[in-house]
Amino acid sequence: VPAYKHITRGGLGTATMVSYEDDPTTSCLGALRPPQGLTEWRNPKSADGVELCKFFMDHRKTCDAGDACVRSHQPRQLRSTCPSWSRYGVCERGSTCWFPHPVLDPEPADVDLALLSYVTFARRVVTRCRELFGADCVVGSSRADLTKNSVCTVFIRCGGATRGLRTLAECDDAAHLLGNLRRLLVLRDDRAEGSLSADDVKPSETFSTNALTGETPEDLRGVLRDVLRERLAVASRAYARDSTNGGRGERRMKLRVRGFPRRTESCAVDAATTAAESCDDRTVVLSPGDATHCLDVVTSRGRVYVALWSAGDVLAEEPGVGGGGGGGGLGASGIFLPARGEATTRDLVHACERVQEMRHARPPPCRAYYKIEEAFARSGVRVRKDWKCVDVGASPGGWTSYLSAGLSGGERGRVWAVDPAALSGLDPIPDNVTHLRMKAEECEGPLLADAFDRGLVDDDDDVSKSRVGIGIVNLVVCDANAAPVKVAAMLVAMSRLMRRGGWLVTTFKNFCRGAAEWEREVVAGAAALARAGFERPRVYHLFSNCPQEKTLVARYVGAREE
Repeated sequence: VPAYKHITRGGLGTATMVSYEDDPTTSCLGALRPPQGLTEWRNPKSADGVELCKFFMDHRKTCDAGDACVRSHQPRQLRSTCPSWSRYGVCERGSTCWFPHPVLDPEPADVDLALLSYVTFARRVVTRCRELFGADCVVGSSRADLTKNSVCTVFIRCGGATRGLRTLAECDDAAHLLGNLRRLLVLRDDRAEGSLSADDVKPSETFSTNALTGETPEDLRGVLRDVLRERLAVASRAYARDSTNGGRGERRMKLRVRGFPRRTESCAVDAATTAAESCDDRTVVLSPGDATHCLDVVTSRGRVYVALWSAGDVLAEEPGVGGGGGGGGLGASGIFLPARGEATTRDLVHACERVQEMRHARPPPCRAYYKIEEAFARSGVRVRKDWKCVDVGASPGGWTSYLSAGLSGGERGRVWAVDPAALSGLDPIPDNVTHLRMKAEECEGPLLADAFDRGLVDDDDDVSKSRVGIGIVNLVVCDANAAPVKVAAMLVAMSRLMRRGGWLVTTFKNFCRGAAEWEREVVAGAAALARAGFERPRVYHLFSNCPQEKTLVARYVGAREE
């Protein structure tokens, strides 16, 4: 996925291609490819060049030739690492694979959060987290399987889970970032971790740890049983002691178990059940509905991360930038967070998970509605009620609907929806919308005539019939189904109608002959707009975009006189 530096008005700056496959922390998010050197993979050889005996390697068979076999009987642990395991951290053959699956992360990562999403969104999650928390915040990633749309997890180090959750919930595009996550797991409690000794003065009721998993589900269950049997006993005693001293009536620790991938969650539930039964006086029970604590478990590349965090204790958060009581981020979508110093970890996690519920309860006219909403959130552009707007390629009306709602209550705001097709998503068409059923190349005259007839031309508008044009439009948006270069040419012509200081929002879709050509056209289209007077175009791969679709936002500063 390309990362574009700012494009100057005079031309295109350097565009840098970022390969997720070359980055060891995100290599598993790359495209699925067959192992390199397919012939050598089908006919594997030992380090000294002798072909390996497939009968010896297959656990279901035996080699009758024994020591007389002309092929190599090299032990599994001495063979080269499984290519699938090395690249993706996953091998469908598991412990029956011919090749070893060593631990790929010898040193455990320092992880605060695990963000789960489909692989089509995972790379965008990585990019956005690096913008929010810094270039080094992503410390690893993992995928559940080798399917094309596998669920993936991205491991984040963000200066503490509480800070990370609050930042995610208060960023400008919070509803879109969190709305495309499958789940959000907390792998570190910000308070002191539990001690393994029951004789310590004050062990904690929470902990985070990691261990090697082994290759089979039985190995993982055994590891989790060993970890939880010891850790849960200490944590439950600490919770019972704190409940007694604090006057809380409930002394039992009620657990909710979450995990990734599904087989890990199943093993974690089994291990937690066994560990709870071994605790004294049944001080730990599994009760997801009214849990006092949450146990999050994630396996990745031969290692399991386990964290127990309190769901009900109020967090001591430091003051920070953002709407502590709830105006920014999720607050703009009607989901308000408790103020700093009043929230629990459960409040922050559940606020993030409520985004999808909100989206299902209030569906937009069409999916494209989310694109323009997210584009404005990321760029910081705010539509004023007196703006004159043009929606190029408006059908079925998602973007027009968004703009019309933003202009609601204003007397001089107007949206001209330009598209030969009907606005099927708008029934009826709002009063502040004019539908011009024609192509963009033909709309200049009718649009100006309509604006003059309605008295929408301001005294400070540039109405001189010069080559620069007639500047009355504050905002042009375009979601047309065309190649980026064609869209850019259409919008350059449309710039004659724009006021200086106006804004452009457009999508660049892959209507090209392949992804590589589309990437080149995105760069070329952005450069053409920069030369036409659009200042510092910013190209985003929004969560609301398709995999091969990007959104450009730019400010119009006026065409250059020659």
